[in-house]
Amino acid sequence: MEETTICEALACHGHVRWDDVLADDAGGTFPPKHRAGFCDCCMALHIECGECGVVDSYDTGEPIIACAGDCGIRWEIDYEKCDVVGFRELPLRPVRASG
Repeated sequence: MEETTICEALACHGHVRWDDVLADDAGGTFPPKHRAGFCDCCMALHIECGECGVVDSYDTGEPIIACAGDCGIRWEIDYEKCDVVGFRELPLRPVRASG
């Protein structure tokens, strides 16, 4: 049985189907640190953050998206003819000292 998660998009009652091909390290470690998939109802992209565990839906029009949690993780989305074909974690931004 395929693992699914309830869609996080507003007013949607669909299920997210996790896609191993979209994993940020597809072909690498299993299970991947972060995972992604699309809702079977609204087709929204969802990412589950392997750092903080937050699952949320994201706008697929953006080249870089940030985790909806407080962990600071960002991902670069790979597109092919307007379709999401993968993503990868970007390095954390350095914290600047104030003053």
